[in-house]
This record gives sequence, structure tokens and C-alpha cells, in this order.
Amino acid sequence: MKKSLLVFLAVLGVAGFAFADSISFTAQGTNPATGSAGLLEANAVFEIVGSQLTITLTNTGPAAEIPSDVLTGLFFDLANANTLTRVSATLVGDWQVLQTQGGVLLPFVPPSGYEDLLPDVGTEFAFVGDLSGSDFHGAQYGVASAGFGYFAPDDRFDTTKPSNVLYKPADPDGINFGLASAISGTAQPGTTKDPVIVGGSVQFLFNFTGSLSTSDISNVNFQYGTSPSEPNIIVPEPATVSLLGVGIAGLSAARYVRRKRA
Repeated sequence: MKKSLLVFLAVLGVAGFAFADSISFTAQGTNPATGSAGLLEANAVFEIVGSQLTITLTNTGPAAEIPSDVLTGLFFDLANANTLTRVSATLVGDWQVLQTQGGVLLPFVPPSGYEDLLPDVGTEFAFVGDLSGSDFHGAQYGVASAGFGYFAPDDRFDTTKPSNVLYKPADPDGINFGLASAISGTAQPGTTKDPVIVGGSVQFLFNFTGSLSTSDISNVNFQYGTSPSEPNIIVPEPATVSLLGVGIAGLSAARYVRRKRA
């Protein structure tokens, strides 16, 4: 019995270690442009596996009413000045890309030759790892579909298509390819004048060198619209997936011991 329990606890230790490599950040706020009715909420899950970091970004707030309800950026800090190398940006989950055409909200149609590019959105999202200044609460790292005065064409995840992209120009700009949970039936026309991701999430993949753990991640904040002066909500405290995993593992271990004693 002791040997079986030791083997089980050894496996549990490995599983717990895997859980400790994932952390979830959620923040809530309001959009001053729409008052107390303009609730905002976003979530970002950071997962570290080997030498890769995956960030899954989701707009979890109510349906967008105006352009500044659309989530366009995620900013954060990493301890030890870790270097991230962008790999890809991909749509995941139950997503749609919608755009108003002729007064009707319809599925976005990529340009000729790029119809099959989706769910790859690497031509539309950019990453910068050396941000400076007070914008975005002073965070050093950021991913965004809008430029905000910081993100340039060469910062995009996919720069192999310099002129032919999902939505021109080949530059992170405007509200296009921002995230909304849904589009309100009373939304302002400008909200979907350019294509918007509705539902689902964007998953960003990075390689990194050196040491990186979830405890290195801080100063996470979410940016909406196309300017740093538009809504930005900062995460007050992290909600760790790792703690949830450890709790579940602990309950499993306790049940196992009780069964062996019975």
C-alpha cells in the first residue's frame, strides 16, 4: 500500500507542477463614454509549457454598443526581463469575424487569395516587448490589433504578407480585428464598419529563452478602442488556475488515502 501511495503522490506532484504553469487574469470596469451601463470585462490566460508561452485573450463583457467597447490590446510585465519571440496569433473557440456591409452585419470575406487564411490572424495582430512610458500603466509587453502609437507593421506576428493581408493596410490600425463578445442590436454603425472578431478568443504563441513562471507575470491590463485615452482596465489580483488545480489534486489525494484505509 505504501508503495502504491508513493507512486500516486509522485504522479500527483508532476500533475500539480503542470497546473502551476497556467494562470488566469480577469478585470472589470466601465466605459465612460456610455456611463454605468457600459460594462467592460476581459480575461487573459497565460500558459507556460516547456519553452513556449501561450496567451488566450477573450472579451467576456456584454455586447458591444460603441467602438470603444471593442477589446484591442493586452499589456503586461514579466520579471527578469524575459525575451519573447512571437510565433503566431490564431482564433480559437466559437468565433466569427463580422463586418457591416450595405447596412447589414455579415460575415467578413477575406480578399482574394486569403479566403482560407482564417483562423490565422497573424497579419492583424502585433507584439512589442519594449514598450515605455506611462500608457498601459507602464507595462513593457503588449499585443494589439490597433497601433496606439506604439505598434508598427514590422511588429505584426506575420510579416510575410507585406501588402496582401486580411484587411488593409498591412498595419495594426483602427478597430479592425478587435474582440467583442457580441454586437448589440443598437450598436453605433462605426462599431462594425471594419471587421470585428465576435465570440471566441485570440491565442498568441511565443517562444522564450531562460526561465519563466506564472509568478513572473504582473501589471496585466486590457485596452479598448484605438487610443490609450480610451478605456483601460487593470487586473487588481490574479485568479490562478494553478490554485484550482492544486485544490482538485488535494481532494483526489485525500479520497485515495481514505479508500486505502477503508
